[in-house]
Amino acid sequence: GAAHGHACHQAGVVVGKETAGPELTTSLNQFEEAIDLLSGLTPLEMTFQLISQNMFYGMLMAIPTALIVMRKKKNE
Repeated sequence: GAAHGHACHQAGVVVGKETAGPELTTSLNQFEEAIDLLSGLTPLEMTFQLISQNMFYGMLMAIPTALIVMRKKKNE
């Protein structure tokens, strides 16, 4: 959306693409491409993307939490 484009532009200004090295410029371009890709998705697609991402992160955080809780119960 427009907000993302503005944030992208601000990041480019802050970093200073002219003074930035080729690697940084490449990563900035990739970042902008990712934003363009996201803004191209329909709201429904974006929702599914975010839900699946949240589920993935949720599982990542749940596993260590479960292990810690299990350890504590064994010690009791």
